[in-house]
Amino acid sequence: MAPEESIGAALQAVREAFPVAPEAEVSLEANPGTLTARKLRVCREAGINRLSLGAQAMDDRLLRALGRIHTAGDVRASVAMARAAGFDDVSLDLMYALPGQSRADWLRTLDAAVALEPEHISAYRIFHVKHLFLLYDGADEPNAKGGAWTMRRSAQQKRFAHG
Repeated sequence: MAPEESIGAALQAVREAFPVAPEAEVSLEANPGTLTARKLRVCREAGINRLSLGAQAMDDRLLRALGRIHTAGDVRASVAMARAAGFDDVSLDLMYALPGQSRADWLRTLDAAVALEPEHISAYRIFHVKHLFLLYDGADEPNAKGGAWTMRRSAQQKRFAHG
């Protein structure tokens, strides 16, 4: 996340240059490992009214494997700080079909994310790329067993996946 003061200055410049409706959604995407209560408060006061957190997973083992700097605890703390700062619209971005992620891991991530009561959850499939060529294993096909298809289908059954 950029320094919070520069975000406020950028939003002010936009408001001065363009007409911005009072009810406009002003969204900020942030890494849960970089947030503080002060940053969130300053951003909310600057007019940001939607916070999207790149949670990716609610499993510390998978987060480490992804090279993320945050933990599942940081995600929970970030949501709590966002609510305390006045954010009424918080969303979580999750990834599925991660290397080493089982269907049970995915369901635990979904349950943990839903327990935080975000207004929106986005779920994205991770694709494995080798030598810059996309490898397709057929796991997204409706008749495929296991893999990404099962993870996506389980999210859809819980009404968390979009698209």
